[in-house]
Amino acid sequence: MSNSNKSYKQILIDDDNYNALKKLGQTGDSFNSVISKLINNFKEGEMN
Repeated sequence: MSNSNKSYKQILIDDDNYNALKKLGQTGDSFNSVISKLINNFKEGEMN
């Protein structure tokens, strides 16, 4: 086995963003693609 140094980051989100993530994410979507969709929608004003 190799000793790989993995770092993990904690992400805190509020209820509104959690629900938005549930709507955007589909089975099989990667976390990064769901977060990217959420950020893009927020930038375009669709999350208000």
